[in-house]
Formats: sequence, C-alpha cells, structure tokens
Amino acid sequence: MCIRDSIKRGVIDSLSTLLIYADPSLVVKLIPVIIAKTKEAGFVQILILEEGVHDAKTVSTLNYIADGLIEFKMEEDKRLFRVDRLKGTKHQRKWNEFEITNKGLKVK
Repeated sequence: MCIRDSIKRGVIDSLSTLLIYADPSLVVKLIPVIIAKTKEAGFVQILILEEGVHDAKTVSTLNYIADGLIEFKMEEDKRLFRVDRLKGTKHQRKWNEFEITNKGLKVK
C-alpha cells in the first residue's frame, strides 16, 4: 500500500477569509485545536492561504503547525499555486499555473 492511499486529507479553504474577518491571534490559537481533533480521526490538514494577504509572522506560525500549506497568487492574467508542504506526499515547490473550468480546477 502506498502511503498516500492511507492518508485522508482535510482542507480549510480559505483560511485567508477567516483571518481577514477574525482576530488572527485567535485564529492561530484555534487551528492547532482543529488539527489535533482531525488528526485523531486520521486526517492530514491542508490550509489554503492567499499570497500577500497576511503578515509574515502569521504565515510562519501557520506553516509550523500545519501538515500542509498551499499558496495561491495572481501574476498578470495567470492564476498560480504551489504546495509549500504536504505531509506524506512528495511534491515540488514550484509555482504552477491553473485555470478554473466548469469541470473543476485544471493545472496547465
């Protein structure tokens, strides 16, 4: 059995919205509780953040406590993402272009 077949993933999409509308220090305290509870159920958590929206301290703290971090950004007309960390998964940290279609997300 491949390790990736045995890992369930939970996604908080988008943590950026929560951080914008709530006190970031409270959100940073809440996330480890959510992660701990879902780990008990066998899940790995992925936190989705928008690039350039949050201060470096908040991003560093979330990166430290999270099992995965996916970053998104826009460059000109291009939508980009990269997987910064993802427990149990081999990946590259390069920026990837994607588009949203009526069938879902398509990586270019």
